[in-house]
Amino acid sequence: MNKIYMLLLATVITSCALRGIRQDDLDAWKGVDLIELETHQLFSTVPLQKNDLSDGTTLYNYSNSNSHTNPVNCFTNAYGYTNCSGGDTSTVTCSNQFFVKNKKVLSYRAIGSCYTDCSVRPASRPCQ
Repeated sequence: MNKIYMLLLATVITSCALRGIRQDDLDAWKGVDLIELETHQLFSTVPLQKNDLSDGTTLYNYSNSNSHTNPVNCFTNAYGYTNCSGGDTSTVTCSNQFFVKNKKVLSYRAIGSCYTDCSVRPASRPCQ
């Protein structure tokens, strides 16, 4: 069972790593009206934190987190001692950060365990 779990985990990690962050997806947001970000089908469902910066820009940070708890596995050896492992929790977080000024998106950066695809683009600039 552990081998299957490890193989599945490796497949997920590999597929996420292959997806990565595509610069074209980030660049698609440059100059877009703020209303598109505020009503975006993905970002409008993710917790938002706004920070005003000293130059008048506002940082919109959409932080997307996912926690996973690994199962506890125990075994008893020939001497009757029980050894357990697992039970740890890992959190994968992606911070989707948009810099906004005068109701226009200046730039978008994705920090952490992130990937981008056509689903993160503004509606006015879909993938080709």
